[in-house]
Amino acid sequence: MQNLDESKAATVYLTFRNREGRINKIKGANSYKLGIIPAKRARGLWLGSAALADLPIGWSGSVTIKNSNGVRLAAVANNIRDDGVGFGGYSYNAMSLPAKKIYLPRAMRDVTEDSWGNTGYTVLNRSGYKATVTAYYYDAGSTTPRKSVTFTIPANGVRGFHQKDDTSLGKNWNGFIVLESNNEDRPIMAIMRLDRPNGISGYNGFRPIQ
Repeated sequence: MQNLDESKAATVYLTFRNREGRINKIKGANSYKLGIIPAKRARGLWLGSAALADLPIGWSGSVTIKNSNGVRLAAVANNIRDDGVGFGGYSYNAMSLPAKKIYLPRAMRDVTEDSWGNTGYTVLNRSGYKATVTAYYYDAGSTTPRKSVTFTIPANGVRGFHQKDDTSLGKNWNGFIVLESNNEDRPIMAIMRLDRPNGISGYNGFRPIQ
């Protein structure tokens, strides 16, 4: 987490929610006080640290970063994977602006050309209400979706989908995915992970330019 202010320190608090959107308390509190980040300085936190021992083993969800004095922050999440399926790491930026529609411009399933592989996306509901989201799958270069899938996400919860599991896409599928919430007041965010034989990468979903 980077403090972007030139002169003011930031007192930073983190809220952890599981995939169902429920808060995981840390030391009995709804938010964890990371501490003070001086002006122009940065600070990191490893989720496996003893300070976060209250997070259950295997925890997966979302983290909300706030500060008490209005200082602008930037943050990046670094993920390390070593689960027998893939090994490596990938990063994505923290996001502050959800939208009704999110674009994932690179998606694939069982692509063998140039040692590419499979993608998987995760969607976050940034509202306090259950959201209904439709994912539109497009073949590369197409303007008409080949299929759509509608699903719900609990308030403040997340849902993830791995294209490897979607056999309807077939092998060597290349395309893109558009995610759309059914309500303006239930905006979403998304990230995409790319799994390759020789590594992993990721990117943030794109919101339309306003």
